[in-house]
Amino acid sequence: MHDLLDLKGKWEVMIVWIRSITRKACSRPPHEIQAKRWIEWVEPNLNDFIAPAGMEILVKQLYLARDVTIDGPCSGSFTTIHNIPCYYHIRILKEFNCKVTKHDFHKHRHFVRPVSAPQDGVAPYVVQTRGRP
Repeated sequence: MHDLLDLKGKWEVMIVWIRSITRKACSRPPHEIQAKRWIEWVEPNLNDFIAPAGMEILVKQLYLARDVTIDGPCSGSFTTIHNIPCYYHIRILKEFNCKVTKHDFHKHRHFVRPVSAPQDGVAPYVVQTRGRP
């Protein structure tokens, strides 16, 4: 049994804790998923924008893109499911001397997500109903 002031305090502590974890994950990613290791394939500052879970999946695709023995047509299902470029798309970017950028990822994979809809954080419109307010 907590009062509202106690719950508000706990909520604020939780938000500060989540922000510190996000800041730490952004500033010091594990060595395996550092974008600087893949400088010829991705932007060097990609870790500043993409969450570590998304970078882990991308690194697996980068290993597949680098392996020339793996070849075949792209079905598009990986990109549809994970919202991350597949190894086939990464190879095409490499052919055109382009790199994987933060714009190739769905906004769900970003640290800072753009706000564009009520479910993303924008306050909904106030609807006037009939009767006494």
